[in-house]
Amino acid sequence: PSRFIPVAESSGLILRMGDWMILQACETLARLHAAGQELLISVNVSERQFRQDDFVERVLGMLAQTGAPAALLILEVTESLLIEHLDDTIARMSDLVRHGVRFSIDDFGTGYSSLAYLKRLPLYELKIDKSFVQDTPDDPNDTAIVQSIISVARHLKLRVVPMSVKPAILSVISVPNQSFVDVPLGIRRSSRTAATQRVMKLVTVGQRYLPERLPVIPIRNEV
Repeated sequence: PSRFIPVAESSGLILRMGDWMILQACETLARLHAAGQELLISVNVSERQFRQDDFVERVLGMLAQTGAPAALLILEVTESLLIEHLDDTIARMSDLVRHGVRFSIDDFGTGYSSLAYLKRLPLYELKIDKSFVQDTPDDPNDTAIVQSIISVARHLKLRVVPMSVKPAILSVISVPNQSFVDVPLGIRRSSRTAATQRVMKLVTVGQRYLPERLPVIPIRNEV
């Protein structure tokens, strides 16, 4: 991804890819919802995609045409998105949040972390970058940073997702009088194949409640 994504960004292909990913997420959410299942799905959004003039309208259009529950869609953005045009970023995010969409900051702590923007943004979740988590609890500095981020997030009522969590880390990522983080990613609870099969089974069950073919949403052709 570190090599492919920059090429997609510079060529403009990231716009088509981004639309396709959000559309796939919305279609899956619609089918899961029809099957009586409410699972959150997160989609990474690039800065170039987010800055498109019609980004908000396109996301809302996909949600409306597929019937996907907006509250189950999480759009993940990076801290680099917040460097410039913060007011515009807040306005776009707020428009989507008013319709139920949720936002997460991916790889938190590696960019331009600022408590000032955390209190202004309509966020739902922080994902702590694995560069801090993977050396916890062996590195006391990383351990202190992770615990501090969790504490701040808790006070701001944000969900916390540390990346690349290992079992040994669970003993040090708790906060006094608080439970562990919400979703520690990295612990193998079941095989990826089993998890994928379970989701696909739910999607298949949901298909019987949906039209044979979902509406076709045009994807950008910009390159």
